[in-house]
Amino acid sequence: PWRQRLIALAGLAVCLTLTGLELSEVRGELAFARLVRDQQIAGKAADVTDRNAALRFSSYDARSVAILARSNADILMDVASSCLWRVGQSDLEPDLRIRMADIARHSAVNAVQAAPSDYEGWLWLARAENILGRARNASLCLGRARDLAPPGMRVE
Repeated sequence: PWRQRLIALAGLAVCLTLTGLELSEVRGELAFARLVRDQQIAGKAADVTDRNAALRFSSYDARSVAILARSNADILMDVASSCLWRVGQSDLEPDLRIRMADIARHSAVNAVQAAPSDYEGWLWLARAENILGRARNASLCLGRARDLAPPGMRVE
């Protein structure tokens, strides 16, 4: 009986360890859900001040996703594209636009690290680098995206 208990305790320890390792991924998924909700609220806001407030909240969740969901390249690319799309909105507060561009870059870097052979992550990183004024890095990332893209695909 003591051997069975020892085996059960070892199994429980393994399960708890795996749960602890995946906890940050779960937190990243939850932050992504809040990000999507905040983006929807911002899209429906009639007032610029309300839209900026909702986007400020979404930027906090986007930062959390970029940090916590490091192995989920698809979510990271969604965050990068969403943040870059918001950067192009002229009524967004300037400091929030800069924050969104930084988050987009951080998310794209993590997406590239999570899936280095996916051209799309490199493309989002190139776009983020370009918006941040890092033309040389943007060119290198775009070149890598072109190398990885399917034959005949136009990557710009």
